Order: sequence, then C-alpha cells, then structure tokens
Amino acid sequence: MNIRTIAAALSVGTCIAALAVPAHAQTTNYDIPQGSLKAALDAYGRQSGRPVIYRADDVRGVNTRGYRGTASPDQALEGLLAGTGFTARAGDAGSVAIVRAEVGGPSAEDSSADENGAGGEIVVTARKREETLSDVPAAITAFSGRDLEDIGADDFDDYALRVPGLGFTSLGAAGPRGIGPQINIRGLPDTGYYIGETPIPPSNLKLVDINRVEVLKGPQGTLYGTSSMGGLVKIVPNVANVRQLEMRGEGTLSSTKHGGLNYDVNAMINAPIIEDRLALRIVGYKLRKDGFIDRVPATDAFGGLDLGAIEEDVNVEKVWGLRASLVARPTDWLDIELNALHENQKSEDVGFYDTFVRDVTGNFGRLLPIKEPVENKISLYNLTLRADAGIFDITSATSLYKLDSYSVEDRTLLGNFYVGLLTAQGPSIVSSLVAAGLLPPGSTVVSPVNNSFFSVGSNSTDLDTKRWIQEIRLSSKAGGRLNWTIGGFFQDTSTTNLFFGEIPNAAAAATLSVNAPGIGLIPFPLLVNDIVINRLSDSDTRELGLFGEASYDFTDQFTLTLGGRLYKTKFASVLTDLSSSIFVPTVQNFPRASVSDSGFAPKANLSFRPDEDTMLYAQVSKGFRAGSFTNTSAFSPLCSAELAQFGITRGDIVPLKSDTLWSYEGGAKFSRMNRRLFVDAAVFYNDWSDLQQLFLLSCGVGFNVNAGKARSYGAELSIEARPAEGLTLGFAGGYLNTRITEGDPRATLQVGDSFNLSPKWMFAANGEYRFPLDGIGEGLNGYLRADYQYQGRTTFDFQNAPTSQKPSLDVVNARMGLVSDRWEAALFVDNLFNEESILADFTLSAVGTPVPIGTNNRRIRPFTPRTIGINVSVKY
Repeated sequence: MNIRTIAAALSVGTCIAALAVPAHAQTTNYDIPQGSLKAALDAYGRQSGRPVIYRADDVRGVNTRGYRGTASPDQALEGLLAGTGFTARAGDAGSVAIVRAEVGGPSAEDSSADENGAGGEIVVTARKREETLSDVPAAITAFSGRDLEDIGADDFDDYALRVPGLGFTSLGAAGPRGIGPQINIRGLPDTGYYIGETPIPPSNLKLVDINRVEVLKGPQGTLYGTSSMGGLVKIVPNVANVRQLEMRGEGTLSSTKHGGLNYDVNAMINAPIIEDRLALRIVGYKLRKDGFIDRVPATDAFGGLDLGAIEEDVNVEKVWGLRASLVARPTDWLDIELNALHENQKSEDVGFYDTFVRDVTGNFGRLLPIKEPVENKISLYNLTLRADAGIFDITSATSLYKLDSYSVEDRTLLGNFYVGLLTAQGPSIVSSLVAAGLLPPGSTVVSPVNNSFFSVGSNSTDLDTKRWIQEIRLSSKAGGRLNWTIGGFFQDTSTTNLFFGEIPNAAAAATLSVNAPGIGLIPFPLLVNDIVINRLSDSDTRELGLFGEASYDFTDQFTLTLGGRLYKTKFASVLTDLSSSIFVPTVQNFPRASVSDSGFAPKANLSFRPDEDTMLYAQVSKGFRAGSFTNTSAFSPLCSAELAQFGITRGDIVPLKSDTLWSYEGGAKFSRMNRRLFVDAAVFYNDWSDLQQLFLLSCGVGFNVNAGKARSYGAELSIEARPAEGLTLGFAGGYLNTRITEGDPRATLQVGDSFNLSPKWMFAANGEYRFPLDGIGEGLNGYLRADYQYQGRTTFDFQNAPTSQKPSLDVVNARMGLVSDRWEAALFVDNLFNEESILADFTLSAVGTPVPIGTNNRRIRPFTPRTIGINVSVKY
C-alpha cells in the first residue's frame, strides 16, 4: 500500500476516533470541593478536559478553597488556585502547568508561550507528555524561548556549545548537498533531530519564535526510534494561541571582523479568529551574513595563486523563511494543529579557507578556480490532532518533509591528481596489455607522468528528499499512580540524487604515447571521456515501530518505568549511470538492492524522591542504528584488486546490519534555597557493539562494515542559581572518555582510538544581572550578561592524522541591554576575543590526499570571527 494512503488512513482513523469521544469534557459547570490541592487539580482536569501538569510533591499538603459554579476554564482555575501560592502557565494544545508563584512566568491568561519557566521549571515533552524538566528522571539539557533570546541564539551553533557531552561539526546555514550539522552526543554519532512532532535530518534552521529546545542524552529508541542511538535534539516552535492577539518584530545589525555588515529581521503575528476556538500564527524572517573569506583563483595544479584576481568576502549566506500555525478547538476535547514551515538557505560560496593561502595573503582565503554555491529549500507540513477520550488522550501526527538542494563543487584539483595517478600507472598498464597479447612485445610508454595538467572542472549535485511520517499514540491521564503511553510509528523517506561533473580535456591529458614495435608511436587513452560522473541515485528507507512506556508509583517516593520498541527497517537503493565517465568507463547499471533489519529496544528506569526537592534515578536502555548496504557497482575498476582482498567482486552488495548500544545511567536532580538553586548531575557508561565503521580503499572510495566494539563513560553537571535579586548564574560541564576496544586492522577504527567529535572536557558558564531603572523610565530594566564556552580537543574522523585534529576552543560572548514591557534593545559582542577555532574539516579529498598537491594544507571552516552588533525588538 502506498505510504500516502497509509498516512491518510491513519489520520482519518484518528479523526473518527476523536469524533466518537463522548462530549462529557464540554461541561462548563464546575464542582470542585475544598481540601487537597492535588485532588482538586485532578478534578479540574477531568471537568475541564484540559491536561494539567504539576509536581505531586509540590502540591502535597497544600489546600484550596475549591471552586463551584459555571465559568470558563481559565476563570475556574484562577479561583481554584487563589491563595494557594501557585499560578498557572499556558502550555501546548491547551494544557496548563502549575508552578509556584515565586518562580515567576506568565499566568494562564498570559499568552507569551516563549516565557517558558526557568531552571527545573521548564516544561518539556521528552517522554511525549508535558512535564517539568525537574520531574523527568533522565539527563536533558533544555533552553526555554527566553533562554534563547538571552543568549542571542540564531541557529544550532549558538546553543550547541552550551550542552554537556555534545560534539558537532557545522557547515553553516547552507551545507553542501543539504548536509546539516553532524551531531554526536556522548561520543555517539547517531543523533535524532525533531521539529515539534516531526523527525527530520539535522538542519541548521533559523531560531525564530521558538518555545524551547530540548537535548535528550543517551539512547532514545524506545519512544523515538532510529537515528537516536546517541540522543535527540528537539526544537519546539510556538503554535497559535487562541486566547490573545500578539505581535512582535525584531531587527539586528552587526559587523564581522574580516567581513562587512550583517542584518537579520523577523516578525510574528498571532491572531485569534474565534476567541478560544480558532487562531492563526505567522512568522517571517530574513537574514544576510556577509562573507569573511576571500577566493584566490589557482593558476596551476601545484597551488599557484593568482593574487591579482582575489575576490573578497565570497562566503555570503542568505536565509529567508515563513512559518504558519493554525490551531482549531472545535470542542473542548479536540485540538487540531496545522503547521507549515519553509526555509530557503543560500550560500554564494562554501565557507572554508586554505591554511596555506592565509599564510601567503594574511587573510582567510580559499584556493579554487570557481565558486561553489549552495541552495537548500526545506519545507515541512504537519497535522497534529489531540483528543480527550475520557480515560486517555489520543494524539495523531502526520507530517511531510521535503528538501531540495543544489550545490556546485570544484573538481579541478581532484582531476589534476587523478590524471597524474593514471599516467603514473602507464608502464604497468602497458605491461599487462602486452602479457594479454593486446600489444606487441617490447611496447613501452614514452610519455612522462602528467602531473601538471590543469583544467577547471566541477560537478553539481541535485538532491530531492521526501519524508512521510505518521505516528499515533494513546496516553493515560496524569494524576494517577500509573502513567502510560503506547503508539505506532511509520516513516518513509525517498531520496533522489543527480550527480553530473566534467573536467575539460582530461581524456586528452590522460592519453599515453606508446612505442609499439612494428607499429610505431600510437596514442593510448586511459579515459573514455571528460565526464567525472553522470549518475542517478535513488534510495528509500522505511521504518515501522510499535512502542510503549509505563510508569508506576509504588509509593510517593519510588517510581518504576519500563518501556520498549519493536522496530523493523528496510533500506533500498539503485544506481543508474546515465553515461560512461572517468570512474565508470563501461556503464553497468545494477538492479535495485535492499536490506531489512528488525529488533527490540527496551528501557528500564527507577527513580526515588526522598523529599519534594530531590530526585535520584538509575536507567538502563538499548539503542540501535539502522543498517544499510554498499553497492560496489559504483566503484572504479581500479578498486577491483583491493576488493578481492576482502572477498568482494566489483558489483557485489555489501550488507550492513544495525549496530547496538547498551547504556547505563544514574543521576540526581535537586533544588535548594527555596528553588533558587537547581542542580542536575548524571554519570553514564555505554557499551557499543557491531560498530558501523569505514574501510577506506586507496582507490579513493570506501564501504561500511560491522566490525569492532567500543565503550565510553563520563559525567555531566548543570547548575543554575539565583543567589540574589536579579542575579542569575549558570554552569554546565562534562567529562567524556571514549575508547575502541576491538577493531579490524583494515578499518579506520583502531584499538585504543578515541571517538571522533568527542572532546574529553567541556564547560559552559554564564552570568546575568538585571536591575531596575525606575529613575529613567517606569517599568524599565537593564541587564548585563556574559557567556563562556570551552571544548577540549578532539578529531573530525577516526584517522587521528594531523589533518584530522579539531583543536580546543574558548569562546566568550557579552551582551548588555534595556528592557521594558513593550520593547528591548541590546548591544552584543559574539566571539569577543576572536577565537579562530575549527567547525569542520574539508582537508581530505576523495582519495585521502591533502589538496592542493604539494602543499601542507588544511581546508577548514572557521568559527565566525568577532561580531559586534545591536538588536532591537518590539512586542504587543
């Protein structure tokens, strides 16, 4: 059955189920007796049909006057909480979180959804139900919308350095071939990435009007499935608010060292169409980041620089996007959310520089004859239905994700190298032809090795990805001793890649002159044409999952959680060479191949609350990464001899099964000083088996196999303190020790190696002081803020070569500003001391050789140089 048909059927089925729900939740007559606040909140949840989130230990022993009468849900809740010392904060889909009044934050009537608490009071959905961060017995780093604004976070790079245990590379706003950040959590390379309810490939999306960002540590396969063996990054945008009109506008101007002027503008409007029933929220944004890297054209194959033709500041990035959210509540027991997002990411030239060019020119510069532009178009559509079925809640999420990417890559120096490699093999090629009787005995090569061939060439990649996702889950009502979630998940991802590239005159340059006795000098071409590649690649990945998780409170202190996921994955692909090329002299198109895998990922968690402000927990869980295969029909004939050493014939399918991980974690969360101090600590140990690792061949390609074992362990600590009025201090730190324990000598992984993108130490600290300025203006406040991030050295890959090293970094940001009820203005400096760290390494070419030839060069993407700017926002 077609995936679109399945998704539509599941969605319609959920609608029918929702419409069949009894209308008891529509009552507006409240009868909540005085007494226990906990019992009263449970009664309110039943009578109003609204999900109510609270910490049982917080409200235990607190009494309420109750509420009786006919009223709106907000009026009833306000009366219920009067005099209790608690207030309500609006959450997603009509839910409310009950927090202590002194914590601050908006009430149920305050529609600013991005004012999402502080410290342990941030509401998260890590377990696919709304809970405060301090109530989740697992290691999570979360940033509220207010946090993201305070640090001036625009994209992934701006918060990633603040997460203990997170290592990454970043290719900027527009990564070539649609590639987003490569994310490792606790040294594990398989990390999930969600936008709201939708899993998508990691993307450096612009952060505008965001409710929160959650980073979940350790395997998340039970509730989130594949691509989450190491953990999960979850971005939750604000959705339409049916209660209040909101408007917000923001603008930023800045200047970057070595570059020029940058600008960033965005606007949001939230408009209730039918109060409490229907609302629309629209967000639009546009930014331009000026380049700071120069392009210096090459004059020859050895890295000669044409200093008279320098083009300055070529790595300009442009991003624009639109997001819309339509929320309908036709009844008090049904919520309908329709969300749409489109973002266009464009880079005029890839943002890396060559170290040897900088040594010559003194500036960030890259040696390439041509520009390498990139454009990525990302679209995401989601329909989420939430229904109150009386004794449980139903959630259905149907999504479509699309990525269209077009990028151009220079192949001049690769072509130069390849021609030299071929012509150097001329004598052995002619000898083999003589032995085969195809050339007369005594034939010799008279032309020298061609190491000086220089011809400007490139290839383009046109990528189209579509992903359909459907998830349905049932969840118990909060408030009882037993809480559970069960569900089903289906995902289908199809990707089409069209590669085309050529290097003019390559075939002529790779033609040998052979002296054949009795014949004379004859030309002998080693290449059939000048085409580097002309290939169409189609792949399809499907995942089916059935999952469940249940928590039971044996006492008010002990809670046991058990969960598991049955999964089945299938990966299929086919390669079609549209013409012969340098790497495929004779077209051989092979039939479609596929590989399937299945398994079970369990989880067990035990938590203990000795008092209302302390939680201890221990957890064991299993993670997995979906398998795939390598189709060696795409390999050059030059690889045949090496493949034979592995017992593989060119054209074979090399299967790759899932690798697995057992993770053991223990942690503590507690608050002190009347909730002015939050502490979150965790220790962990990971046992990784059947690693998917790369076997790199000298012919310039590689394939993945399951081989080896590894282990990692570490500790993480996060602290947030408010020691005095207006002063907030934060600290996050992590230690990580990784090691390959078993390997294969032919693989890139070797026993004793550390994992890539896994710094041993990392720290992040911040301090902010807010103070009133009543003497200047009523309701006016000022603030001063500083942030510091440190990551230790690591590697970009498992080769541990000098060209693979990622040095440590120290980054300091500073910010100061004025805040009123309606506007905010700030001056900021990012990367205050102009740290020149490395975010990505392009040094190794396809053949594993530094480019350009003959230079000790690194091609790296640097951390953005010091940027100074002003930010102004206005809201209504």
